[in-house]
Amino acid sequence: RGPVEDADEDDADADPERVRKDRVKEARRAEKERERKDKVLAKALKKDRRASAAEGANGRDDGDAKGWASSPHPPGSEVNVSVTSAQGGGETKVMKIKRAAHLEEFLSAAKSKLRLKKKPLSARMVPSGREIHDTLRLEPMASVSVGADPPTERARDHDDDDEEKSAPGTGDGDTGDTGDDPTERLREAVARRLRDAERDVDRRRLPPGSGSDESARLLSLLSVERSDRAASTALPAAAVRAEIIAACVDSASPVSVVTGDAGSGKTTQAPQFVFERHVAAGDGARCGIVVCQPRRVAAVSIARRVAEERGERVGDVVGYRVRGESRTSARTRLTFCTTGVLLQRLRWDPSLEGITHVFVDEAHERTADADFLLILLRRLLRSGVAPELRVTLMSATVDAGRFIDYFAVRGEPTPRSTHIPGRAFPVDEVFVEEYLPSWRRGGAAARDGGGGERNGRRNGRNGDGHEIDYDLLRAAVDKACRDVQREFREQTPRTDAGNRRREPVGAVLVFLPGVPEISQAERAVRDVRDAVVVPLHGQLAPEDQRAAFSPAPPHKVKVVLATNAAETSVTIPDVTVVVDTGRVKRMTFERRAQLASLTEGWCSSASAAQRRGRAGRVRAGVCVRLYERWVPERAMADHDEPEMRAAPLDALVMRALAIAPGEHPAAVLGEALDPPDAVAVRAAVERLRAIGAVVVERGGADGDSVREFHKNVTTTPLGFHLSLLPVEPRVGKMLVMGCVMGCLSPVLTAAAAMSCRPMFTARGGDRADAAAAKRRASRGSRSDHLACVN
Repeated sequence: RGPVEDADEDDADADPERVRKDRVKEARRAEKERERKDKVLAKALKKDRRASAAEGANGRDDGDAKGWASSPHPPGSEVNVSVTSAQGGGETKVMKIKRAAHLEEFLSAAKSKLRLKKKPLSARMVPSGREIHDTLRLEPMASVSVGADPPTERARDHDDDDEEKSAPGTGDGDTGDTGDDPTERLREAVARRLRDAERDVDRRRLPPGSGSDESARLLSLLSVERSDRAASTALPAAAVRAEIIAACVDSASPVSVVTGDAGSGKTTQAPQFVFERHVAAGDGARCGIVVCQPRRVAAVSIARRVAEERGERVGDVVGYRVRGESRTSARTRLTFCTTGVLLQRLRWDPSLEGITHVFVDEAHERTADADFLLILLRRLLRSGVAPELRVTLMSATVDAGRFIDYFAVRGEPTPRSTHIPGRAFPVDEVFVEEYLPSWRRGGAAARDGGGGERNGRRNGRNGDGHEIDYDLLRAAVDKACRDVQREFREQTPRTDAGNRRREPVGAVLVFLPGVPEISQAERAVRDVRDAVVVPLHGQLAPEDQRAAFSPAPPHKVKVVLATNAAETSVTIPDVTVVVDTGRVKRMTFERRAQLASLTEGWCSSASAAQRRGRAGRVRAGVCVRLYERWVPERAMADHDEPEMRAAPLDALVMRALAIAPGEHPAAVLGEALDPPDAVAVRAAVERLRAIGAVVVERGGADGDSVREFHKNVTTTPLGFHLSLLPVEPRVGKMLVMGCVMGCLSPVLTAAAAMSCRPMFTARGGDRADAAAAKRRASRGSRSDHLACVN
């Protein structure tokens, strides 16, 4: 028996109480040793602080000379500070933090660093004892003490000399009613949280005296020649650079329209032209450009592309902001964001402080978010609150004249329009009966079913009964990959070693209606020879999305399976073949059930043209239509219907009340490019009143004016929460009440079933089986909702 075994046996036979006391003593000795080391470190830090204070404490108060600057530093900049716990024996730690306009992250980090049981609530400077509410003015090696005492009242901004001590409605002499209104309190609380969260990344005010330095830095970066810009100078937009600058910067009108075919470079180049013009003029630090994209995939990928062209990292001069993710800093001057992000910004900052240019890309898509954004931007321009703001609308298929008329003001200069010519590479259009003649001979589809669609089976999610033929899709992708390989061999010479140059062979872009269809198509085409299959849709993480834009391995063909997210803005440079299924998913409104649902159907002819333009960036391309030639004329609409006309009015009214509180929703919606019917708006207000989402104050008789009948419409606390949910208000009320009643899980299932097409659908005309299945699922309750839950 060895000594280890003897020790184990002694520990097992020892008194448990004695073992516990010994372990406590060991822990105390380790804690004392740690405190001794911390004291030695604290003495060294104290000596460093004295030296730094002796070097430069000009402009600071005597009590805060050690570590508190006279002016704020840029948010997000890093600094090392010394943190002492008033509730933990006075131990000191050194922390690296990012300066911010609040203390949340600082206090959380201090709790972890100091190993505190509870999160501290306040922070004070040492030794002056001054309470701080942010970390923007902390200097290197500043000493801060955190404690459990709650913070005192502070001003809305962080300068006690410049702002009032309390917000409006909370002062001693304020007798307004807003403090008693729960809806107003909710709205103010949300707005305050939004301001605090956004201030770190969107605060454009630089420290005094640094604006000229930042402009000089940007000018020096502009003068550096980079090989990364060679590709951008070859884009058609470079040929009309002067015209774009004249329209977006020098025009007498604050509004301009830029049109250009797919691949012309309008999205990536036009904002850079404007920015470089400001930098060359010496006011780059004052320039703030926001480029709105309808989808987060486009916002992230374009920001990365522009940053690569400029030889910079994302988050410096070029950044992006999408829901749940932000890569910006105090130095960011070009921000790519989704339309919803800018709408949120307008809710708490109606004047768009620090923003000089707003580019609204893909304006032709006419989503509800885009129309609400145009309403607010037009109001902002006409109010005169933001005299330096300029708005540019960009698209490939937009009707420039209609947007010019929408923003035009009588007696003022007319908005200017500029067109960018498209690329010279032609794109051939081939329909399925021409591309795969054997498909017609095999009789894969009936004449009335459309190419590539099976008419015998119905998918439940499809509004027209068609389903994608994945066998046909695989055959088309296989032939496209073989064509790309053959063309690559014909056009690329051999090296001396007899191998092809290690250049990208090319890519095939396949348009599918949704994520489930992408997954099914991925299984169908994954065994295609020499193909690398990559998905691309908005649910992927940005890191996973980058695979679609990276070149494939040598001698491989990249096959990108994408939703309509790749239809506009996003450009995959090496695509030479586009396979278009012609299908898309869109929100439709069931007027009988008064519910919105996601339905699959044919895309519009305008969308089909956009999909065709994705090919032919590097050489001549081919667009394969996986449907017959008659489909565009008989089954496709010319343009997508504006969401303002197709979406349920109840949800639009709630959104109108959210973006313009205090105004009648009919007045807000009436300013849209395609306003909904005023009578229908009044009916929607009545439905919202019935579920308790709004309170209607009636005024006068029911005359011609909706605003006379509904004198005032205000949101209730329930309605305020419903306005934050991306669902139909009645379904949203179900979810809220399910949370309150503690039965969210079954209510969530029922709400999901209400938001899609009926679960119990007869296939092949056998309605009796569907009715029997519903009865069994309802378990005698005869309730559709319980049948879905069970």
